[in-house]
Amino acid sequence: MYARCLGLDEKYGELIGLLKGEDVMHVGQTSRQRVDLPSSYSSDTSKFIDDTSSSLDGHSKAFVDKVDEMIKEVDEHSAIWKGKLTEMKKQAEHIMAQRRNLASQLFDFNNNI
Repeated sequence: MYARCLGLDEKYGELIGLLKGEDVMHVGQTSRQRVDLPSSYSSDTSKFIDDTSSSLDGHSKAFVDKVDEMIKEVDEHSAIWKGKLTEMKKQAEHIMAQRRNLASQLFDFNNNI
């Protein structure tokens, strides 16, 4: 449901942008704005590379943490669903046993009337 809402929000926002005459950005596209780097980077490119590298390291660590968190949640939910499926199987077996018993009782009842 959440994914569906996000999809609707994305499409709605895209539609509003098109109606306003705005260009809609897609994943992987670059912006058309030119961004100038600070002057400290122009004098020392190694500083820019170090800052960029540390920023990417931070983002990759955050990404790995979020992926691990999602895997943990999926595992927890999988365990819950497996338990529910086992419980439903037991209930189905119980219902089938009752059905067999009641079917034989109905057969006896119909034959004795």
